[in-house]
Amino acid sequence: MTLIQTLPRTPRTRFTLVAVISRDGFIGGEDGPPPATWASLEEQTLFLARVAAADWSFMGRGTHEEAYREDRHRVIFSSRYPQPTWVTPQHLWLDPERIPMQWVLKELAEHHPVQDCLILGGTRVHDWFWQQQLIDQVELTIEPIEFGRGLPLLSHMARDPIEDFLAQGYTLQPERILNAAGTRFWTLER
Repeated sequence: MTLIQTLPRTPRTRFTLVAVISRDGFIGGEDGPPPATWASLEEQTLFLARVAAADWSFMGRGTHEEAYREDRHRVIFSSRYPQPTWVTPQHLWLDPERIPMQWVLKELAEHHPVQDCLILGGTRVHDWFWQQQLIDQVELTIEPIEFGRGLPLLSHMARDPIEDFLAQGYTLQPERILNAAGTRFWTLER
């Protein structure tokens, strides 16, 4: 029996992958600057409001360190923590390969509600949630820039992740144009 079959998720728990990508499908260039330095003001405003409204954000160590916020409820994936560790009262560090998600959700619920959970990256964190089939929704901003090479949204995806999500049964909501430069915002739901 897999974790997917045994995970007791309530209809209230929802995992949303939130990301900004380049027009050619990357969440960042190779060794490039973080999205906060190349994403539009409109995207950053939307992103920061979304993060502030969420109950918990799941991310890797690099993403956490790039945008450290002690006041945010975070789960940080790191193989350096074989046992779940509350490094601060709001930051739980753990290795997702060693700890079942059902335990994580129960532990989080003892500290703060676990209804609206965001998946913020990077690629390995996105991959883990994809493999566990835990991505309920995707909020994707596409900036009108190109990196040529870089970090993909998911390691197996082609340059147009929207097509890949649609092929996996997600439905696409109407596109929103965020600015005159052509920044586009999409929501896909399962």
